[in-house]
Order: sequence, then structure tokens, then C-alpha cells
Amino acid sequence: MNDEAQALTTPTEKPKALTWPRFFARHFDLMIAYLLLSCILYISPDNFFPAINELKKNIWIRFLLFCPLNTGAAIVIDAIIYRLFGNTPGKALLNLKVHKPDDVKPSFSFYLKRNVYMWVYGFAFDLPIFFVTWMYQAKRLEDGKKTTYDEKLNCSVAAQPISMSRKLLFICLFILLEVGSEVLPLPLPLPWLI
Repeated sequence: MNDEAQALTTPTEKPKALTWPRFFARHFDLMIAYLLLSCILYISPDNFFPAINELKKNIWIRFLLFCPLNTGAAIVIDAIIYRLFGNTPGKALLNLKVHKPDDVKPSFSFYLKRNVYMWVYGFAFDLPIFFVTWMYQAKRLEDGKKTTYDEKLNCSVAAQPISMSRKLLFICLFILLEVGSEVLPLPLPLPWLI
């Protein structure tokens, strides 16, 4: 099986994106959205958010409150990025695209709804059971099915082959984002930093 697309497609079907490119594209896109969110809050005067500074000191509040709130805000930012540029950075770099059956470009509201469904069925609201839901969605993809959230909206994610240089660019940018998120003085905890 090819890393870029599944071999079994009909002539009218677009090659389906596999599990790992989708996972890494989503993670990349959410890292960008989290960083944008943190930058917005970082430039905001502290006196607008004094309670946040106290709340984020408690690890349980950080985990149970800020992770879901950050992800909720990040999926809205992700949908805005999609609307402005026609794709998200992670999907564009890995040559992935969300398609509706009629090949009409998904609207902002459609993409936001898909993100919300993905947050519920894929990320389990960022609660500690999210690994179970991720594995369930990955298993569905490996079995040739759509993810639960794509099935509910009757859409799919297509993949086109990419060059080795593009893969390397994605890997370098991914690592840069991961390292950057560790060293930048961000005002809110990012979920993977907790």
C-alpha cells in the first residue's frame, strides 16, 4: 500500500488519504492554530485575563479546562484558515484535500462542523480517552471506511502523491513547530505541553 494514497479506487473516486498523513496534517494544523491563539492572547493586556494567570497554575484545571477550550478555539481558527486559503497548511503540504461528493468546495460552516465532529469523535473533547477515539478512527480508515465525522457529513479526504523534498519540508516545519512550542513563552498551555 502506497503512503500517499490507497491503491483501490474507482476511476471516479479520488485516492483516499491514509491514516498517518491525515494525523500529522491535523496535528500540524492544530499546532499552527494553537500558536496563533497564543499569540493573540500574548499581545492582549494581562489585565483582560487576570483570572487565567491564576487558573493555569493548577495542573488539573489546565488539563480539564484549558485543553478543551484551546482545542475549541483552535478548530475555529483552523476553519478560518481553511476559508481564507482554501486548505489548511498541513493538508496543503501533504497534498490532502477535503472533498464533498458533489465536488463543491466545502464552506466555512461545513468545515467548522467537520472540525467540531472531529473534536467530538476523533479527539473526545481532549479528555483522557482521546487515544481510544483516535485508534477507533484509525482502524476505520485502515478497514477502508470513512472516519465517523467524515461519514456523518458525507465527505472524504483525498490524497495526491508528493515529492520527497515536500515530505522533508513538512518534517522540518513540523519539528520547528514542535520545538518552537516548547521554547516560546506562550500565555496558555498547549495540550501537548501538559
